[in-house]
Amino acid sequence: MLGRGAVVWLLFVAIPWYALQLGAGPVELGIVTALQTLPTLFVAPLGGVVADRLHRPRVLVVCQILSAVVAGGLCLVTLADGMTIPLLMLGALSLGIITALELPVRQTYLTELVPSDLATNAVALHSTAWNTARFIGPALAGLLIASVGIAATFAFAAVTAVIVGWTILVIERRPWHRRPRPATTVRVLTALREGAAYAFRDPLIRWALVFVTAGGILGIQTFQTLAPLYATEALGLEADGYGALISLWGLGAVIAAYFIAWFAHGDRRPWLVAGGLGMAAVLGAMALVHVVALAFALAIVLGIAQIALVQNALIAVQQAAPDAMRGRVMGLYTTVFQGFSPFGAILAGVVASIAGVPGAMLFASAVLACVMAAGAVALRRSRAADRRAAPA
Repeated sequence: MLGRGAVVWLLFVAIPWYALQLGAGPVELGIVTALQTLPTLFVAPLGGVVADRLHRPRVLVVCQILSAVVAGGLCLVTLADGMTIPLLMLGALSLGIITALELPVRQTYLTELVPSDLATNAVALHSTAWNTARFIGPALAGLLIASVGIAATFAFAAVTAVIVGWTILVIERRPWHRRPRPATTVRVLTALREGAAYAFRDPLIRWALVFVTAGGILGIQTFQTLAPLYATEALGLEADGYGALISLWGLGAVIAAYFIAWFAHGDRRPWLVAGGLGMAAVLGAMALVHVVALAFALAIVLGIAQIALVQNALIAVQQAAPDAMRGRVMGLYTTVFQGFSPFGAILAGVVASIAGVPGAMLFASAVLACVMAAGAVALRRSRAADRRAAPA
């Protein structure tokens, strides 16, 4: 799973950088970034149906093969000097669709690899591996682009995808591995509708979803989209420096993932608010920074604040949702967090084309801070109401 995460993050970094080298402006850069994650909004529910109806390892292997084909195609077109921004957008969209289809299948498949009492640990380990890949992938992208070029970066991604698929086949050959029989029918629309209704009624779940949506659109996607322009224009960096900036962002996320696992317990609301406000503050500070060392330090803090928000929101939603509703509510969590966030890439690109990169970062910082402050007040009021309603 770490290898697959590294491939995803490597391509998430390499494709926007290549678009910038092809002459993409802020709006085109935002579209390229959005196309890598926008399919989650539409394809992820289909991935949930696939996970329940088809042989999950086989689906995962097919996804690795398709990823290798797309990455290999990008490599060949680049070597032939035929790459254009529309073709790169097509490649980004294709990889986004594959990833969106694979994600719910992969998350479901994890529970087949361990006993049921260890499923929570498996999910936590997967989250840690994904955030570790967030650190490794961009670093590899920066090193490969700077040393051997963008074509080799795509080739490396293709080969790694093949290796991941082969690893899944090896796991399936293990004699101890057994899987439950998949369900034959799944009422997707009804399940999503019931999950959304329950999430809207529960204040903690409702605001946790609002927080991660705002954090994804205004925090994560704003930084990820504008990072190439910020690295080149504000900091004067090349490909390796850009990769280092994104890697340090991922390093902060890895640090936070381990820290939260050890020290964050009990009520998650303070962590949610602190993480969101921290993201807003750091993003605003980065807009004013032109010193490389300080920007690198802020990138680490941004990753820490991001995970403080996202991981605690995930845990809060899991704890608040009852067993009968947890899967549907978590499906809604995935949809709003990853499916809505591409709109942030487009928004960041549009605002940056009007007000510049620092202006776009300051705008996102201010709006995110307002959302978090409003949510903090609402959560405090709902908690006070619960205390008053509780029997003496």
